Amino acid sequence: MVQIQHNYDRLKLKNNQSLMTKRLATYLADGIYDILEEWAKDERRSVSSLSAFILEQAARERQKEMKQQPPPSDEKQEKS
Repeated sequence: MVQIQHNYDRLKLKNNQSLMTKRLATYLADGIYDILEEWAKDERRSVSSLSAFILEQAARERQKEMKQQPPPSDEKQEKS
C-alpha cells in the first residue's frame, strides 16, 4: 500500500525528473468553498487544483516579501 501511495504522489517532469507532492487537508466555510467552486468552474479546473495554485502563489509572494525585509538586529543599539 505504501508503494502505491508513493507512486500516486510522484509527478513526472519533461526531463524524466520527478517531483514529490504533499497532500493538505483543510476546512473552509461554505461561502468560501462556494466562491472557490465558482472560480474553478470559470477556469475549467478542479477546486483542488485552483486551491493548490492559490496557495503556491501566496507562499511565493510571502517568500519574496521576507527576502526584501532587512534581517532583525541581534544586538541592541546602545545610546552614548
